Amino acid sequence: RMAAIIVLFLFATLAAGWLYFYNRYFILNFLEEGMLFRTDAAYLHTYLIQPGGLARYTGSFLTQFYHYPLLGAMIFAAVISAIYAVFMAIARRNGAVNRFFFLPYLIPVCLLLSVMDNMNYRLWHPVGILIALGFFEIYLLLRKNSVRYPAGIILYVAAYFITGGNAWLFTILLVTDEMFREKRSWIYLIAVLLLSAVVPWIAYQSIYVTPLDTAYFALTPFSEFTLKNTIFLLGWLSIPILYILWRVLAQFQPVVNLKKPGLWIAVYVLLIFLPALWGMKKIQDPESELIMRMSYEVERGNWDQVIEIGKTHVGRNAVPVSYFTNIALSEKGRLADVLFNYCQTGTYGLFITWKTHYTTTLYIGEWFYRMGMIQEAFHCAFESFVTSPVEHGSKALRRLVQTTMLLRDREGFERYIRLFEHAPVYKSWAKQQRKLFEQCLADSSFVPEGMPTPISIDDFHVEHGDPVVNLKHILDINPHDRKAFEYWADFYLLHLDLLSFYEVMENYYPAIGYQHPPRSIEEALVIYAVAAKDASTLNKYSVTKETVERFTAYNQIMESAQTPAGRNLLQKKFDNTYFYYYLNAKPMNIEEIYKMSIY
Repeated sequence: RMAAIIVLFLFATLAAGWLYFYNRYFILNFLEEGMLFRTDAAYLHTYLIQPGGLARYTGSFLTQFYHYPLLGAMIFAAVISAIYAVFMAIARRNGAVNRFFFLPYLIPVCLLLSVMDNMNYRLWHPVGILIALGFFEIYLLLRKNSVRYPAGIILYVAAYFITGGNAWLFTILLVTDEMFREKRSWIYLIAVLLLSAVVPWIAYQSIYVTPLDTAYFALTPFSEFTLKNTIFLLGWLSIPILYILWRVLAQFQPVVNLKKPGLWIAVYVLLIFLPALWGMKKIQDPESELIMRMSYEVERGNWDQVIEIGKTHVGRNAVPVSYFTNIALSEKGRLADVLFNYCQTGTYGLFITWKTHYTTTLYIGEWFYRMGMIQEAFHCAFESFVTSPVEHGSKALRRLVQTTMLLRDREGFERYIRLFEHAPVYKSWAKQQRKLFEQCLADSSFVPEGMPTPISIDDFHVEHGDPVVNLKHILDINPHDRKAFEYWADFYLLHLDLLSFYEVMENYYPAIGYQHPPRSIEEALVIYAVAAKDASTLNKYSVTKETVERFTAYNQIMESAQTPAGRNLLQKKFDNTYFYYYLNAKPMNIEEIYKMSIY
């Protein structure tokens, strides 16, 4: 028993540490921001009209505490570990499991923990399993004599309406227990099986508005097309399989006695702990963790952290890394100065390709929000808000609160802030936003700290496929907008279109008010002057002597860069210049871009 307790403690510590240190943003933060637990009756009603609604509601209640990542990691680890503890307690009531082998009972919880990398796996899935096992443990306490007959029926009905399809776990375990009784009741067995078949059908016909398979198998891997996951399926099925196996083995009264718990702990470390650690590391997705952390920091305006993360070179997620990094550089006023100090993925690193996915639309809206196009930022947030496959997420809702505040839209602000006032972990935040909104109404020029200043804009059709239309419209109305100018100039630089770049310079540069052009623009002007054979361009835009000398040095090395060593030297010295990008950039395939969109 002591060895089992130590095993449980080690597993819980491993699970909590894995979540907190390796999946704080990718799992904990993402799942918390994908919902907003509220205490109002309307919110509870949305759960009660679904099979397993109370298990879902309990899972959502606990998920809200992911807002505090360490607490969230501990909560999930506690739920998973509780499944192990209850399962072990069930096994002990049917034989001396400690005298035989308790390690196999870690298989379900290790598998259930491993599903965490699936974004559709929510806390209510293991909560449903835990409640169903808890009901069976209660049944075992009440199974003496004829008490088990009404107890089994009542507990099954409760398990179904609370845990949905996880009531099948209760049924399978109950039937297994009855089959191994010396005086089994076949009538009782048939009654329980009929009950399991009839109750979901009655609920489907009279209570739930849901597909038939969901009425029978909600919260299990046999329904909910978003979570037909092989690992989840194996974890779910391993529970009844292990229980049946143990009941068979218990018939033989195994005589192995754990007199040396230290030995068994060593066996655990070698056979379970280290393989589990390896498996968790294997399924951990560091790139997604990095992207989710960047989006977290961008929303909160932590630009230095975003830029520091942006130095990381990644593979399949290079586009969102460039996108978030460029937003941070723009907010720091350094976009056109140090653009090529960071990994660039062509124009797709400035503007995310439109994709009708609830996370992508929200991140697309981040650019409009930071540019001061608040109406379009509101539109993107609202689209993310209504297309979320789970429920209204707090991330999209926060942006709706912010945009309605900046638009001085009292009706819209009230609509969204009231939701946060019913959310326990956001009540203080909601109170603060109300104070800021009143200041916005009292002073038309007031902009809350950390929020962008709305720009003047006319009604026009925003083109998500052609950012040039949007940038031209911004600059025509706001000719001094430096951020818009740099995005437009850099768009043509990354597109290798120096003719269009020079046209933008001619028409919009004078109004921006630079003392001299930023570095990447200077380097592009040098290339343009050489290509056009017009040295007056350099004087016209006050290109610095240092930039010209840098171009001369680049040319000298480039002429001798015919060997691998020469090419390596060229890259080492000049890969942060537009000179190098202009001659070495390769256009990206549009199919690759769609694959590398946020999600």
